[in-house]
Amino acid sequence: MARDPALVDVTPASPRTGPVRGPGTERVVTTLGRPVAVVTLTVTVVLSALSAATVLHDTTSEWFRALSVGGEANVPSWWSATLLLACSVVCVLVAVLHAGGWRPGRGMFLLVAAGFAALSLDETASLHERLGYVAYWARDAFGVPIPTYAWVGPGLVVALVVGFFFARWLLQLPRDVVRLVGAGAVLVVVGAFGLEAAAGLAWQSGSLGMMYALTALEELFETVGMVLALLGLLRLLRVVTVPTGAGLRRTLALLDGLAP
Repeated sequence: MARDPALVDVTPASPRTGPVRGPGTERVVTTLGRPVAVVTLTVTVVLSALSAATVLHDTTSEWFRALSVGGEANVPSWWSATLLLACSVVCVLVAVLHAGGWRPGRGMFLLVAAGFAALSLDETASLHERLGYVAYWARDAFGVPIPTYAWVGPGLVVALVVGFFFARWLLQLPRDVVRLVGAGAVLVVVGAFGLEAAAGLAWQSGSLGMMYALTALEELFETVGMVLALLGLLRLLRVVTVPTGAGLRRTLALLDGLAP
């Protein structure tokens, strides 16, 4: 594998963290995964617990509208949008640090960054709900039934098409990144389409308790999936700390050996 000149004699033998001694100095390479994992998973668990408490207490209260994971334009949806935007920012950073000739190319990272940014916008503005008009049109024109939330069917078609190109990009990345981001993508798809469809069926049958339970599980799948995707993408970055006469200098660098 080709080596990133910025990390020659810097990246330790272990892919995690540790000091690396160079000629006449000591450089330390660290990753961002552990602190980010602690913060993101803690916030996710706290929000899920608060949402469950509001469901059990009173589904008509202002607290329920503000904290329900199944709601829109509230605290949990803001958190999901933040995670997706963070994934976009990481992809932009990788593109900025990208060396020519590497695969995936800089343009692909920017395209994926735009995709994550679009998903973040959708999480805030609920743009995917507009896909329901396609289902209504198919129902009126061809008699296609709508057994669950109207947007789920058209949304799944869009997700499969986008997912094909996303998978081609993902499979060019290091194996540990593929595992984390891939697992996150699976959780998001299962939550957004499988559990969402089941919640829609429960809603149409009048089983509100089951709908709330499935919606909470769906949002948990999606949020944990976003966290895993973010942690996977962060494995592409390293923080390099170098002692200087004025103190410590910290810079970002790409994972060594990213290029095939």
